Amino acid sequence: MIFIISTSKDFIPDNNSFYWGSKYFDGIKNYLSENKNEILSIQSAIIYFNKASDKDKDSILLKVNSVYFTDTYLKINYSINKNLVSRHICNVV
Repeated sequence: MIFIISTSKDFIPDNNSFYWGSKYFDGIKNYLSENKNEILSIQSAIIYFNKASDKDKDSILLKVNSVYFTDTYLKINYSINKNLVSRHICNVV
């Protein structure tokens, strides 16, 4: 499974995490698998930038180092694998 992340952040550090809690988790939880083990076994993610001013920014392929998932939050720790231009995303997915 590849997790796809939409972000408005201007900068993505090489090693960091994404965290969805409280109101943001409620907005995504219906799109997550009901199989908790499937979520915990995520190994890759793709970030794309959602601001209009960032429409030409490359997407980023992440290596997921760990996943923490409960009924109230999701946290993904990652390291950057490589930048992807739009045409490369189809090959990764």
